[in-house]
Amino acid sequence: MPNDRRTVKSFGGGEVTLQGPRCLQLHICGVTIVQPFYTIDDETPIIIGFDALVAARIIIDPFRRLAYSHFNYIGL
Repeated sequence: MPNDRRTVKSFGGGEVTLQGPRCLQLHICGVTIVQPFYTIDDETPIIIGFDALVAARIIIDPFRRLAYSHFNYIGL
């Protein structure tokens, strides 16, 4: 995947310049995946995309305040 820049519209309607994608190794809930990420040149909290949660098959259980992967689920 080439490292390019592109401008997209944010949820608020403003324009944001993205850099990437950069393929990063992600370890979440006991699962390791390689996922493309885009960055912006600004101080902002890290946001994990829905596509990364889907790739790692993350299940979020807000009632029990748990997150786990379908890949290693053994029952709770």
